Amino acid sequence: LGLIGILPGTVLYVFLGASAGSLADSASSGSDPTITIVVVVVGAVFGIGAVALTSYYAKKELNRVVAEREAAAEQEASSQDEESPADATNNDDDGNGVEEPLTSGAEIPVTVA
Repeated sequence: LGLIGILPGTVLYVFLGASAGSLADSASSGSDPTITIVVVVVGAVFGIGAVALTSYYAKKELNRVVAEREAAAEQEASSQDEESPADATNNDDDGNGVEEPLTSGAEIPVTVA
C-alpha cells in the first residue's frame, strides 16, 4: 500500500530523465526544441501537481486515522477510570471481615522485639 504513495514521485523522476535525454537529442539534431521544452515543462508541472495531491490526501488520511486511535484510547481510559474505584480493594480474601487495599504482592516482613 505504501508503494502506491511513492509512485507519482517515481514517475516524475523517470519522466524528467527521459525528457532530459529528449532535449539533448533535439539540441544535437538541430531541430527547433520549443515543442520539446513545452512538453517537458507541462509534464513537470503535472508531475509536481500529482506528487502534491498525493501528499495532501495521504496526510489527510493519516490525520484521520490518528484522531480515531486517540479517541479510542481516550474512551478506553475513561471506561477504565470508571471501573477502578470498585477494584480498589481485594474484597476480604482472607475471610477476616476486613476489605484490605490491593498491594503489589510483595510482603514486607515485620519483626516485633
